[in-house]
Amino acid sequence: MVLDPDGTPLPRSGVQTGRAGYFDLLAQTYWGGILTGDRITVHYDDECAAVGRGPWIEDNVSASAN
Repeated sequence: MVLDPDGTPLPRSGVQTGRAGYFDLLAQTYWGGILTGDRITVHYDDECAAVGRGPWIEDNVSASAN
């Protein structure tokens, strides 16, 4: 997921840039969320040449300023 500076998830449509957040869907005994300091850009509606349709992250991941 992509988060704004306040930690609120951005819409999962179009192109979104913000802080990266991930979930471990197999976690059962601990909270499986990970919030990184990485700034990412995700394309939700475009096709990726490598995998076809579906969300994909640009290859310009960088450290977030905050």
